[in-house]
Amino acid sequence: PGVSMFMQLPCEVDAITAFEQMKNVAHFLAKELNGQVRDDAQTRLTEQTTEHYRDRIRQFQRTLLLEQA
Repeated sequence: PGVSMFMQLPCEVDAITAFEQMKNVAHFLAKELNGQVRDDAQTRLTEQTTEHYRDRIRQFQRTLLLEQA
């Protein structure tokens, strides 16, 4: 059993802020349900993986800006 969380880009709000809020909710749920937060490879979410996701969001935003220019 598990709960999956995801976000779709682009989004209506700042993507990094949305990601941080989603991550915080995931950690809250994991704590309340005595579970674990895992990444897309089904391994425990680490700070390194979290930073990788932030980098991917930033890269997406840069690409989107270049396409709109």
